[in-house]
Amino acid sequence: MSHLPYSPTRVLISSNTVNSSSGITDNGGVFYPSVKMVVNIWGDYVDGHINSATTYVDSDYILIGGGARVSDLSNNSSNVNALLTAAYPVNDNSFYFYNAASKDHIQFYNHRLWVYAIGVKFYLYSLKSRAYYPLDRNVLLPYFSINTTSTAVAQHPHGISYAPSGYTVLSGGALLTWQNPSGGNMLVENGISDGGAPIHFTESTGKDHITATPAVLQTFTLSINNNLIYVGPLDIQQKITSTFNVQHLQTLTQTTDPGYLLAGIGANTSYSGSGRMLYAMYPLDGQTNFIGGKDHVWSDISGVLQSEIYEIKLP
Repeated sequence: MSHLPYSPTRVLISSNTVNSSSGITDNGGVFYPSVKMVVNIWGDYVDGHINSATTYVDSDYILIGGGARVSDLSNNSSNVNALLTAAYPVNDNSFYFYNAASKDHIQFYNHRLWVYAIGVKFYLYSLKSRAYYPLDRNVLLPYFSINTTSTAVAQHPHGISYAPSGYTVLSGGALLTWQNPSGGNMLVENGISDGGAPIHFTESTGKDHITATPAVLQTFTLSINNNLIYVGPLDIQQKITSTFNVQHLQTLTQTTDPGYLLAGIGANTSYSGSGRMLYAMYPLDGQTNFIGGKDHVWSDISGVLQSEIYEIKLP
């Protein structure tokens, strides 16, 4: 793509670099890693009571994941009253864009929707010139894939999206669409995987709340053919943690293992009463995520809030 759209509110959230364990030692005993991997995170926002937002990685990066969160108009998420209805990588073969959507429900609530895009870039070391050079993203794009599935219309739709054979999941996504203008269907689960190795699918779930609102749920899986030319296979792992829901707004953070950087985020909130839904699943930085779930209008302090990290490291 020759150019990307300009947004005055788009910001770089975080930049992290890790090095390969293999490399070259010069005559002076200085070690130069053969590959450097940079993971950057960008964020952007829109304001309103029903929101849709898009952000993107820089033109020389490849999208590998993203996230979204609801805040008030001062960027505080500690007492919000809106919910996520989408957070997903755009399946347009560009690997630039990440979308999110949110809405108030039953009760009017003007709020801010933040959307985040996680991108990766690789640098190779040249002994001849003694410098690092960026690896052209177009050389690597054939190794990445986004797959999408759609459910039938349902009040509590549940979807699964599989990576192609031989690919490993880096992140997931979900998008809910419905017809009832006075209702809504919100995310309960997004980007949760099976815990297997290699990671080969993600799941998502939505639900209506108080007002019956059947919806179609699209589930996205962003994956990699993990034999990158000039780089080699990445070390891709999945970590899961959870906490009991003990308050109306329950939160959870999770951090990558040492030497790993964040690629994707999964979130799920269970319940046994009227329902709980997601209002946040986003990267705080290149190694830490934040998950938030809540009840809404009707009290339901039950179930578990689950966080999942997809983490990557160079060989």
